[in-house]
Amino acid sequence: MHNKTRNQKPEARSQKIISFYRFVCLIIFLSSSHVSFVIAQEKEFKKGCRACHSEQIDKWDASEVRHFPYAREKCESCHAAEHKKFTPLEKNSDKVNSENMVSNGELTQASAGTVGESSLTGFTAEQEKPCLICHDLNSEKIKKAHFSGDLTGVNCFNCHYTHAADKKGLLKESVHEPFVSGMCDACHNISAEGKIEVKGQTKKICLACHSSLLTKDDTVKHSGYDMLECVDCHNPHTSSEKWLLKKKITQICFDCHGKEEAAKHPYDVVPSQKINLDKGNEIWLTNDRQMSCVSCHNPHSAKIPFLLRESLEDGKLCNICHPKQ
Repeated sequence: MHNKTRNQKPEARSQKIISFYRFVCLIIFLSSSHVSFVIAQEKEFKKGCRACHSEQIDKWDASEVRHFPYAREKCESCHAAEHKKFTPLEKNSDKVNSENMVSNGELTQASAGTVGESSLTGFTAEQEKPCLICHDLNSEKIKKAHFSGDLTGVNCFNCHYTHAADKKGLLKESVHEPFVSGMCDACHNISAEGKIEVKGQTKKICLACHSSLLTKDDTVKHSGYDMLECVDCHNPHTSSEKWLLKKKITQICFDCHGKEEAAKHPYDVVPSQKINLDKGNEIWLTNDRQMSCVSCHNPHSAKIPFLLRESLEDGKLCNICHPKQ
């Protein structure tokens, strides 16, 4: 009897080991099936995005730096699952559709929101804070990247793209040199706790480096320049627009000037190949090489009425792009 029991022990032990491995294999199989299902869902999500945003997604895919969730097609890490329906979302009674969710390939203020505003429709995270799903603002890595500044209440979208970019850290195209060099104290006082405050009137701070914007010979001053601060039109850190503008130059101008005033000349269009751009006037075009208000007008001051870059007398201004044959 004793020998029989002894002989059965190895067999029982083998059965247990086989059962254990079967269980492990089952867990692995179920896990891999779930992962495959999730990946398929995520790819389906991005496929749905491409239905409306294919051109922009192609641009993001070709970028040097891609946000980790986007590169792994984990759209739902940031975007609400109900966005799969591809219908206007509703949250806090604000409706947002694909037309006003994205501008220039990135989230608009209507969707990204600014601190204190209730928007961010279509995000899984708390409003204004989708980045905090993954990023800890108190981590050493984040603190080092932001020169130990206090990021409380800061809107990440002001400086960073959300999907992809050509600059490290997903920074936007135009970058203010003091900002990217960590020379925060050029414009800010920084307390021991990392609290950041502007040293004084922003216009005086800006003119300390950018005094050449205005010359004594300029007899015509833009009233907007006198009435507003530089940061009303410019982002002091980064921007997707030329000259660190907060948005397209024509949109900034139309905040004060009616569109009917610009009806006599095309804007937000790429000049024809017939247009002469060989005299240094490429700088008058936007990053997208489009005509804008500042193609003909100086934005701050000028010597000629209406802030024109050249006189209309004898067609001097027009002849820059449209030379006489």
